[in-house]
Amino acid sequence: MVGVSLGHCFHIHRHCLDQNMFSFRVLVLILGCLWLTEAATNTLNHGDMLSLSNSLVSQNGAVSLGFHRQDYGRTWDDKEFGYYLAMYYTGDTMFTEDKYFNHSIWLANRDDPIADDSGVLVVDDTGLKINRTGGNPIQLFSLQSTSITINSSDMRLVLHNSGNLVLQGTDTENGGKRSIVAKL
Repeated sequence: MVGVSLGHCFHIHRHCLDQNMFSFRVLVLILGCLWLTEAATNTLNHGDMLSLSNSLVSQNGAVSLGFHRQDYGRTWDDKEFGYYLAMYYTGDTMFTEDKYFNHSIWLANRDDPIADDSGVLVVDDTGLKINRTGGNPIQLFSLQSTSITINSSDMRLVLHNSGNLVLQGTDTENGGKRSIVAKL
């Protein structure tokens, strides 16, 4: 008969608990780093999408770009609210009446609000646009409007610390140099 003391069983159980706690802490650390990496990007690459659930943030964290709901307080074209692609100072967020809002410094679609939260900013082969449900895309910049021949597959939108929003691409006729396609 093998004799096992109560103290020995407790030691083994505690060792398993310590090992599980360590694994849990490592998992939380890894997930936290992944979340911060995703949350703190200043670049939207070709094929990526920016929606209501995420935003671009300049490298110094001062300026952000994202979709923002604006309540009108009264109806405008039979709408009580609209969604806009807005640039704003990151720290300039206020809380009133159970709602967060910010003072926008630039609105991309000020004359064409989106009726619901379906707006998605994309960089694609045509340029830069906002896709939405129930309406035509809102074209912010079209590659057809430039004389530069751009490799559209490597285009990207970059939010700079200064608040400049720059669409960049490789100029295929100029030795493959990265060029500014548009400043928005």
